[in-house]
Amino acid sequence: MGGIFKPLFIFCPKAAGAGQHRRAGEYVQISIWMYLIASIPHIVLWWFMTRSVFGWFGFDEDVADAAESYVRIAMFAELINHISEALHTLFYVSGYVITSTVIQTIASILEVAAILGLVFFTIQD
Repeated sequence: MGGIFKPLFIFCPKAAGAGQHRRAGEYVQISIWMYLIASIPHIVLWWFMTRSVFGWFGFDEDVADAAESYVRIAMFAELINHISEALHTLFYVSGYVITSTVIQTIASILEVAAILGLVFFTIQD
């Protein structure tokens, strides 16, 4: 799924180098929307089917519960990671390095918070 963002590493620097920052922003918007729309079937599938899939493979209920909790956090982390990477590319090639760093920092904090939420609130002994 992350392949949707790979062309940004080519098109954004070209657009920014030509002074067309609006065009670079449009590339980022298009790629984010394509990623979100393409992710909907995967999110729905994994959100509702993780427990069943692990049951089909013969894992017990505790493993299926832990997998379901992990998959939900991992999906959120992947969305945050890909969107922040797209925004990072746009701001970095446009010369807004500090803004790019702030976006990456916020994304990292959200991912750590999601993992801590998984550890402290969803996995129970």
